[in-house]
Amino acid sequence: MGENQKQEILIRNREQVQLTGILGVDTFDSNTIVLSTVQGNLCLEGADLHIDQLQLEEHKMEISGNLQGLFFDKAKNKQGSKGKHILGRILK
Repeated sequence: MGENQKQEILIRNREQVQLTGILGVDTFDSNTIVLSTVQGNLCLEGADLHIDQLQLEEHKMEISGNLQGLFFDKAKNKQGSKGKHILGRILK
């Protein structure tokens, strides 16, 4: 799945979220879930968040809880930006 792949986010009553285009879960707890997606990093914030279903082979997941917000980060993934930083220090 590359950068040009579609990503869909379906939110039902701020209590259920279905997502496609998921590449991996970076971190999660009951208040924050950070995901790597085909469109960059995605952070979901709320209360009592649970990952109900995760199908990385199909790039899908479902989350439940009280969703209070979500936002995208321009970085494609944390590892990629770290790698550039380390390479930049080596090449100085």
